[in-house]
Parts: sequence; structure tokens; C-alpha cells
Amino acid sequence: MKHLVVSIICSFVCTTFVMAATTSNLMINGSCDNPENPWKYWTYDYTPMQNENYAQNTKYVSMLPEFAGKKNVIKMVINDDKGYKDQPMWWIGVKVDSPLIPFEQGCRYRFSISVMASATYHIYVMGYQFKPGVKPYENPSLFDMRLRYKGDFNREGDKKVSSKGWDRIIRDFPAPQLSKVAMQNIKAVKYISLHCIGITSKGEMYLKDLVVEKLSEGYKGGKITEDDRRSVAPDKK
Repeated sequence: MKHLVVSIICSFVCTTFVMAATTSNLMINGSCDNPENPWKYWTYDYTPMQNENYAQNTKYVSMLPEFAGKKNVIKMVINDDKGYKDQPMWWIGVKVDSPLIPFEQGCRYRFSISVMASATYHIYVMGYQFKPGVKPYENPSLFDMRLRYKGDFNREGDKKVSSKGWDRIIRDFPAPQLSKVAMQNIKAVKYISLHCIGITSKGEMYLKDLVVEKLSEGYKGGKITEDDRRSVAPDKK
């Protein structure tokens, strides 16, 4: 009987731990493990936007069934191929955008993702609202959204990233203190996602296991910095 009770308790603790680990990640399909479609809610084909800059993006992005000990890994190749206006792809950039998740006003979020890369890159969080005339719906397409806010892409914490193994990088969004203009713009943000682009050098980039968690402390307004002014997206109609 004693062993049975211990076994039940252990089972309950383990189940609770697994549920907590599972539910703590706010990012839908962050590991590309959807059994029907690993790409579900991710964006790498930008042709529906008629964006000539990234019309060839799909040629340089793929999903590897297995790579470096992980399954369903996003691969991005940045090379000398000629793209928009005969510019090389390392100049144009090769990109993917994560699924969009709801943004709660006043809250801050931590995005973390495993990266292997031999190319330089920018990874940052972007904030969106629905385009005029689009009725809000769950799990929206990026093509129905309008950019309202850009997070920081400072690579200070990414210096250890290389092609030798997986490293975990972090992006917090938004900054702890925002300018008055930033505070005004962020009020329009309804959804957020992680923007990943390999750019300015040739090489390869691999992404896996995107996790998003809500931070305990929110953001405050009033501080004006150069980063704030740069990060605010213009209000484009």
C-alpha cells in the first residue's frame, strides 16, 4: 500500500511538471511539431504580399526532418544568388516569421530560441494589429496584419552562437521603459511574433524550439532613448 501511494504521488508530481512545462510556452507550434503541418502558422513564403524583395525566399528556407539531434529544424541558406534587382541574397536577406500570439497590454514577454548559424542575422520581436477592414480572428495570417512596433535586435547576447552546436538566445519585448511615443504606438499592438532574418553575410542558419513566456514585471513609460526612437514603427495606413 505504501509503495502504491508513493507511486501515485510520483505520477501526480511528474504529470503536473509536464503540464506546467507544456502550458508555460505561449507560442503555438513553436517547435514545428504539428503532426499535420510542421510549418503551421509560420511564414516563409512572402509572395502573397507581392513583396518583390522576398519573392524567392522559399528557395532558401526548408524544414529538415532531423538535424543536430533535433527533429523538424528550420534551415535558412544565405548565399550569393541574385535576387531582387540582382542584389545577392546575403544583402536582401532570407527570413522567417513565427506564428503570431496575442499581446496583453502592459505585459512583457521573453522569447527564447535555439540557434546554430554561420551567417550573421537579426532576430527581434515585432508587434502588429489587424489591417483596416480585416475582422479580428484567432491565429491570424501575417498577411492580414499591419506592423506597429519593432523590438530590439541587439546581438550582444548572441556572441556565443556558431555553427558548432545549439545555443539559446533571448529577446525580451518590449523594453522595461518606453518613450512617450513608444507608449502611444504600443497601444495599437494586438499580436506579436519573432522575426528571424539571415543578412549581411553568407552562411547557414538553423532554428528550433521557440518558447515564449510572460515576464513577471511589465513595462513603464516616460524614458526617451535612441533605442526607443529607432524601435517604434511608423503608423502606416
